[in-house]
Amino acid sequence: MEWLPQETILFDRCALDRRLDVELAEDASFLGIETLVFGRAAMGETVQQAWLRDGIRVRRRGRLVLNDAIRMDGEVARLLQRSSIASGACATATIWFVAQDVAARLDAVRAVLPDEAAASAWNGMLVTRLLANNAAALRLAATAVLHVLRDGRPLPRVWLC
Repeated sequence: MEWLPQETILFDRCALDRRLDVELAEDASFLGIETLVFGRAAMGETVQQAWLRDGIRVRRRGRLVLNDAIRMDGEVARLLQRSSIASGACATATIWFVAQDVAARLDAVRAVLPDEAAASAWNGMLVTRLLANNAAALRLAATAVLHVLRDGRPLPRVWLC
């Protein structure tokens, strides 16, 4: 199964509460991405204040194997400056790949990552975190990772917009 939506663009004083729950059979795989863009930089927009809850849970045969959540309240612009959060980046993405052969793909994913990114694999999961100063740079990095994880298959047509 794949969950490959385009970027979610957040605006100043926005409120977002969303969850994605995935249930997998023992031999199934899941590839998903969630991208958050804080304002439209080309329009001079910034997000100073926001209320954000964004989470994903993946279960395999009823057993929780991944629970990843983001929670930001209040002065988001200040939070994004922290090195432990975004190091000043205004665009973030997380890519999850849950499958039997994730460890074999880790080196190939790391080879296409920009400096502002990291990838780890453990327990049948590969998680990639990307940061960028704008949506275009983030999309370029995400596309490279998805190309590796999708074995070179083209992205859905909506990604060409």
